[in-house]
Amino acid sequence: FFSPDYVRGVEAAQTWHLPDPYDPTPIAQGIGVYYTDLTVGGVSFAIIEDRKFKTGPRGLLPPKEGRSDHYNDPDFDPASVDIPEARLLGERQLAFLRDWAQDWTGASMKAVLSQTVFANAQHRSGPGVWGGGTAVDLRTKRGERLSADLDSNGWPQSGRNRALIEIRKGFATMLGGDQHLATLVHHGVNEFRDSGVSFVSPSIVNYYVRWWDPLEDSPNPIEGALPDLGDYRDGFGNKITMLGYVNPDPDRIVMTSPDGNHWGPRAEGYGLVRFDTDARTITYEVWPRMVDVTRAGAEPYAGFPVTMTQMDQYARQPRAFLPEIVVEGMTDPVISVVNERTGEIVYTLRIEGDRFRPHVFAEGVYRVTVSGQPGPERVLGGLEASGDPGDAGSVRVAF
Repeated sequence: FFSPDYVRGVEAAQTWHLPDPYDPTPIAQGIGVYYTDLTVGGVSFAIIEDRKFKTGPRGLLPPKEGRSDHYNDPDFDPASVDIPEARLLGERQLAFLRDWAQDWTGASMKAVLSQTVFANAQHRSGPGVWGGGTAVDLRTKRGERLSADLDSNGWPQSGRNRALIEIRKGFATMLGGDQHLATLVHHGVNEFRDSGVSFVSPSIVNYYVRWWDPLEDSPNPIEGALPDLGDYRDGFGNKITMLGYVNPDPDRIVMTSPDGNHWGPRAEGYGLVRFDTDARTITYEVWPRMVDVTRAGAEPYAGFPVTMTQMDQYARQPRAFLPEIVVEGMTDPVISVVNERTGEIVYTLRIEGDRFRPHVFAEGVYRVTVSGQPGPERVLGGLEASGDPGDAGSVRVAF
């Protein structure tokens, strides 16, 4: 809709402060890229451009009435839009994430910053509501029920799964926005919760409201301060586990301004994410906009905070175990596990302390690299996986 010169100008204004791109090669029409990484306080952040590389539905899916990215039919079949060749991040950004997941220089934890969540984690999408009549509007305007929203990163499904598979290999949590609805979701590819946790912050001023409002109960519910927590399939059939959300609520009045505007009904606010690099935990918080988080007795939205661990970010169930790695002369080394038959990197992690028993997801023979990053490294090849961790033994590595 705008000229390449205009796009380049806007992008330069908004991204000039970032580190250099991983691969600065321009895309079509000479438009640049900015995907990169930045390490702050022992946390390595991958900054990706999911919207720039994502395939649009027009020309790929059959034309339809209304918005090309919204499906309202309750009998909508998610398989009908699962197009394997549709891109989400694209090969360039997948290659970047693959390299970034292995690089732990100066970092003990990892996170991915993206435009939005890798799921379709909302069921209703509503019109703008504002002013003193907000509470009345929210009671009468519950929003249109959507079967699926292609604007979310739940679509394309194959691209979504490829992204999660690379991200989880670095035990990275995911942070995004754009949904007008705060959510905390544990993602699954093959099984529920076999990948990482994503947090979407709420809108600071929420004109366009959305709701988490499933029609069916979870087959594996989670007890908590909110209803409808647990395992679900999103509108595209993706496996997600809802851990927390903040829906609009006409009865929630946090504060009323002199002009009669109510703050709180639209679930507007801000998110805080606290990384504890000693305990290796991540705490996710959602706060109403007009609440001072530093004030004594200040409370976040119901259902928050929620604390997850670094290991929750790749919570896939192990199928076998390698010998325990006992490291001498180095603490908190980086351990990378590779399947020797396929050459695939299983995962890379900066461990705590000097002992770690690598878990794997299939029996076979593996190679383990132990390194300081920066510093020397040792490679252990021909390690056989055992289904019983007690039979795997141990290996000493001296530096």
